[in-house]
Amino acid sequence: MTKPNAHLDKGEAPADLDVIALDKAELGGAAQVKDAKAVTLDTGAASDASGSGTSKPPPPPQPAALRVLRTVGRVAAEQWFLIGLGVAIGLAAAVPNLGRSGGWIAAEYSIKIPATVLIFIISGIGLKTKALLGAVADAWVHVRVQAISLVVLPAVGYGIAVGLRAGGFNRYLADGFIVMAAMPTTVSTNVVFTQRAGGNEPAALVNAVIGNIIGIFITPLWLTLFLNVKGQAPYAKVLIELSYTVIAPLILGQILQYVFPRAVAWIKAKINTADVSSLCILLLVWSTFCSTFADPKSKAGARDAFSIVGLDIAFFATACVVSYLIAWPPVGARGRRLLRSNKADAVAIIICGSTKTVALGVPLITVLYGRTDFAGLLATPLIIYHALQILLGGATLTPLRRWRQLSAKAR
Repeated sequence: MTKPNAHLDKGEAPADLDVIALDKAELGGAAQVKDAKAVTLDTGAASDASGSGTSKPPPPPQPAALRVLRTVGRVAAEQWFLIGLGVAIGLAAAVPNLGRSGGWIAAEYSIKIPATVLIFIISGIGLKTKALLGAVADAWVHVRVQAISLVVLPAVGYGIAVGLRAGGFNRYLADGFIVMAAMPTTVSTNVVFTQRAGGNEPAALVNAVIGNIIGIFITPLWLTLFLNVKGQAPYAKVLIELSYTVIAPLILGQILQYVFPRAVAWIKAKINTADVSSLCILLLVWSTFCSTFADPKSKAGARDAFSIVGLDIAFFATACVVSYLIAWPPVGARGRRLLRSNKADAVAIIICGSTKTVALGVPLITVLYGRTDFAGLLATPLIIYHALQILLGGATLTPLRRWRQLSAKAR
């Protein structure tokens, strides 16, 4: 996973730490260059003094196998969270009784509550509430993004689920599309992708923050209204549980950030909080799927998995088209001026509108359905979508950047 701003789909670290790390790396690199030059000069002087200025032969090329291993290692280091999702699900399938609710370690108490609380304490520490003040100026952008993410797409997901149920598809996997579609937008992917595509990066950041805050309340409401499956906690009970597993830790993180700024800065410098959040998410995924694999009736086949991949791709394409039409409506240049539409905002809206958060999604699924045997099936479309939105979203960056640059050249 990438590590841009506050807490992400997989637990994101603040961007300012990345800048500090980059600055340190650049300074370190500059120092190494100076040292290398000094060594070269000293060696050259010694060679001239001795009269033997023979140069050393270049090192032999690395074996192809070693280059492949290094490439694989680099990719694994960059995408360790996606790999970890697969490992977590595999371990859950191998020993489901270990991490299921009511299992050997009573995961509903030893894993689910502590991991969820820690995720949102870290979110509160990294969340810069002052950035929300900038939302007033771009209110029209944020209204459109949240309408896409939390109103339009949940309706699309509900339609998909109804069609799948009518066709005899696994009910809980079908309902998983409602769960996925009702989630707010993600954080880190939005900010990084918007910046790379030349869009309104501050708007993407603020939208991610707003969406993940109001999504705590709106998403459970949609799921309660749309699903109402057996074993689902009532909305009032969900809000009570969210108050101590999500809202209170989030507020605590904010308090710690402003009361103990130096201590928080030291923790951020010494500990990669993004990785800690990501590990907590992996624990929740593992425990959720342990409960699923422990019940033979809740298992899905390979055919179902391939169907989910295809439907997720179709959902992503639909989300992009809907976001584009709302961000850049076909009403002519004059109409778009009246609607205050510009391409920088449109890029941010398209990217933010088409992504869904797994960082908030998995904890919410845990709170709502953690005591059921089908929670893993409900989470499956979202987890697969998380991987696809990174791959497909990355493929849209070049076309979006070129489209954005057309308006810049026209000026």
